[in-house]
Amino acid sequence: MYANTNKFLYDLASHDEAIKLTQNEVAILKHLKDKDNYGAKIIEAFWDACEGKKYVSGGTIYPALNKLAEKGFLAKYEQDSDLDKRRGKNKFMYSITPKGRSALKVLDIFFARVEKYEEL
Repeated sequence: MYANTNKFLYDLASHDEAIKLTQNEVAILKHLKDKDNYGAKIIEAFWDACEGKKYVSGGTIYPALNKLAEKGFLAKYEQDSDLDKRRGKNKFMYSITPKGRSALKVLDIFFARVEKYEEL
């Protein structure tokens, strides 16, 4: 991982935005780590992960998606589909960016250290 603790601290400081991500934002990044998806499917994934015990609405997820896109953690693009064309609109798809992947790595290292509690 990080042999040099000073390098780790520098990276943490330079990725301060990653440490400030909310639980939902981190979950969105993790969900998009391997595959692009659109908002409704992300909401569905959250619902399934909570086993239906917690309602996650578009009013929670879409602002988080937009914030992550504005900050460069996600890319947002239009996806053409026949169904959506019949409804007169396209779906917006989201994909994780290199900055988003970097944030997940920083958080993995941070949480591993917190779990082990190594003095920095």
